[in-house]
Amino acid sequence: MYLFEVTLKKITSAILAFVFFSNLNAQISYSCDMDNTDINSCGYKWINNGFSDYSTSSTSTYGSCTSNDDVIWDNVYGTSSSQTVEAWINAAITGHQGGPIRVTVKTRLRDWSSPYSDRSSTEWGNMKVYYKSSLPSTSDLGTQVGSTANSSTDCQTHSFTATPGTTISNLYIAITYYTSSSYDNRFVIDEVTVTEGYNITFDANGGSGSMDAQFISGTSALSSNSFTRTCYSFNGWNTSADGTGTSYADGANYSANANVTLYAQWVADPSTTIYVNASSGNDVSGNGSSGSPYATLA
Repeated sequence: MYLFEVTLKKITSAILAFVFFSNLNAQISYSCDMDNTDINSCGYKWINNGFSDYSTSSTSTYGSCTSNDDVIWDNVYGTSSSQTVEAWINAAITGHQGGPIRVTVKTRLRDWSSPYSDRSSTEWGNMKVYYKSSLPSTSDLGTQVGSTANSSTDCQTHSFTATPGTTISNLYIAITYYTSSSYDNRFVIDEVTVTEGYNITFDANGGSGSMDAQFISGTSALSSNSFTRTCYSFNGWNTSADGTGTSYADGANYSANANVTLYAQWVADPSTTIYVNASSGNDVSGNGSSGSPYATLA
């Protein structure tokens, strides 16, 4: 009996430890296709502040861009407060572990009147995304995520990234859209995702050029190098500038578990030494000259 109790305690402790560390490593991975079948559907939680649901199998109107035919929309037009529309999720997204978050929003902009022509590329205003630790309101949407989306195409997926710097136990997302005073359209939200991950920063480490930080959730291929360095060839990445850390090839799969900076590694290109005959000034490279080198060319 005693042996059984000890074994049971060990098994219980192992299970609890597994659950604890699993939850510790769990990150936000939220996705909503705006399904609004009933009050438990994710899309239903976005229907507020003037936004309505709409279902149609025809993507030529202002329905979904995908096989799922549910969207939410609001009329946005050029009269005072109607120039801006706002929607937010009214149920908290949980599981944030303190890392950077990426929000994607798939949108459409359609003429108010039939045949509901696409206006995304010609009449787009601007869209902003916000996060908050409590329910947003028109007067307090929260903190903006990333930059403002000032252009769009039909069914474009816009991506926004922010680093809260702290754990948000209850995360709310808000979306706003503003239009010019001369337009009258339907602003459509088709899909929203919220993902937690980490930022991978790339350092030229003596080279030149620029690379955007890469957001990785789980495992993904690293962005291809675009840095250059005169007389050197790129030789992968390393977690240390001097190359003593962990090395990664260009485009290698990377499993992110923290924000990190990867430093470009460089190898000097082969050089050519040219000798000059002191009396004639002729090039005698390769003919056994022992004089001092005139020049070394990369």
